[in-house]
Amino acid sequence: MTDEVGNPIREPLQLVIDGPPPPYTKDCSRWLSSDSPGRASAAFSSSPYLNGYRGETPSGMSYYDLGAARDEKRFRVCARCIPAKRTEALHIHNGLDSEDDILATITRSVKETSYNGEGQDTFNFTLHAIEGFGNVGEQVKMYRLCDSKWGHRNTLELVVDTGGRSERFQWRPSKGKEVRGLAGYSSGWKLVRMTSREAGVGGRRMSREEGFTSDGREVVAVIAHTLSLRKDFVFAVLGSGRSGALGSAWETAALLSGIWIWWNSVNGSMD
Repeated sequence: MTDEVGNPIREPLQLVIDGPPPPYTKDCSRWLSSDSPGRASAAFSSSPYLNGYRGETPSGMSYYDLGAARDEKRFRVCARCIPAKRTEALHIHNGLDSEDDILATITRSVKETSYNGEGQDTFNFTLHAIEGFGNVGEQVKMYRLCDSKWGHRNTLELVVDTGGRSERFQWRPSKGKEVRGLAGYSSGWKLVRMTSREAGVGGRRMSREEGFTSDGREVVAVIAHTLSLRKDFVFAVLGSGRSGALGSAWETAALLSGIWIWWNSVNGSMD
């Protein structure tokens, strides 16, 4: 469907009252297990997923509280747009108050940055030193891949230090098993670990093993729209992301970058 000038119109999601969380299928229990060893931070110590619940301040500014359930909210994400500067910014608080410590901030750069020999739209993360989430502050970058076969607007590459080495992760749009296991027949994005590739686990969607892409790479996180009146999105860490092997900086960057992608999909990205 298009509007009068030919631009595509996003079809609204069908809203339903959600049941008891989480809506996982039995097949997902292996890679969404909450008793995996080696937790790297406090973000997912009790649950592998976080729901996003929208709220408004008295001044009308929107925010999203994160938690495994409505009565278990733990973090708050706030957004800010500056159209004149063609930028957006999100930050996440370690709590539900504006005075609570800020875990991380993501800001879209005004200018493109050279990455892999191309000028790419760039997003800068600042990860702050907070007890339980990281002892030192870190800088992380994410790039929109202009030449990606997965699509210009919807594929972003996150570059994070994991265990002393730089690793690449790609956010790709998805309606596959990982999204369905998290949010039913909805749509969302999967975060793919680009340095890992398992033999014999890729292939077509219906036949490949859960938690892997068609080219055999591991899916380490998912964020999805929900068909719910009570929550707006759901985010989960999977596989090695759930085990804590990728570190607390990765967890925070994966969470905030996933929320940024979802937030732009419902609010419209500024190009």
